Amino acid sequence: MTDMMELKKRKEPLNLSIVHVDPDAFIANIMGWLEITAFISAQRAGEATVPADGITPKLTPQQLAGGTVRGIGDAAIFAFCMTAALKGDKPAVEKVEAAMIEGMGKEFPGSYGLWHFKAQIDAGGPVTVTHPDMVRYFMTIREACDLVLTAVTHALAPVRLDVSVYVLNMGQPVKIVELAERMIRLSGLEPGHDIDIVFTGMRPGERLNEILFATEEPAVEIGIAGIMAAKPNEPPMQSLHKWIAALTPAVEHDDRATIRAILKDAIPEFGLGGG
Repeated sequence: MTDMMELKKRKEPLNLSIVHVDPDAFIANIMGWLEITAFISAQRAGEATVPADGITPKLTPQQLAGGTVRGIGDAAIFAFCMTAALKGDKPAVEKVEAAMIEGMGKEFPGSYGLWHFKAQIDAGGPVTVTHPDMVRYFMTIREACDLVLTAVTHALAPVRLDVSVYVLNMGQPVKIVELAERMIRLSGLEPGHDIDIVFTGMRPGERLNEILFATEEPAVEIGIAGIMAAKPNEPPMQSLHKWIAALTPAVEHDDRATIRAILKDAIPEFGLGGG
């Protein structure tokens, strides 16, 4: 079949293989996922028609090397590798890598995602991290899907609180440097001894910590375990018109001081650094 139901049917087991870090299931389902998504993309571009038998055609060598298939492969491989790294499962990554190379050669779809994941370590280091105190929250694909479904169903409920911002309770954020150390150990090496970690400095506008809610968005309990919500901070329409009217000429004249002042007035958190 070549319709969206078939797309969903092939995607679900691939998602589960990533969530559970199941290399055998990932290997068994990745090709079917690449085939159906490549075909639907080609169909939408007017480059393919539905076969008479309705069966998705196998990927040609040209399609395997195409940007769409390689991009899909990169995303899937990278998601699998990151989940495996967080769980410290080195054999799972190695098994997927070996199977993909055996089946399609070293330039298999997704090879960039895998090589990028391992490149700095395989090159002998150093592994680069922006700042030793940089932290981020992480969630699995299952958690992300649950959050979207919860937000939608709660927002459409007949009786609901006046909230529109939903956030998964992800516990404590993970230090990026600690994630880098896990990745190094996943390769059978020791951070600081076999592979150095170098801090490159924060990029402009980058924060050390993720901010889940704005200062003026009070958190609200919605009665669902593991989900946090907040009431939106919605300024009056009159204020929005005032800011836009002042911002337009400032942008036209590249008046950065005025632009910053307007944004600071409209968004109290604007300009707060993470350092």
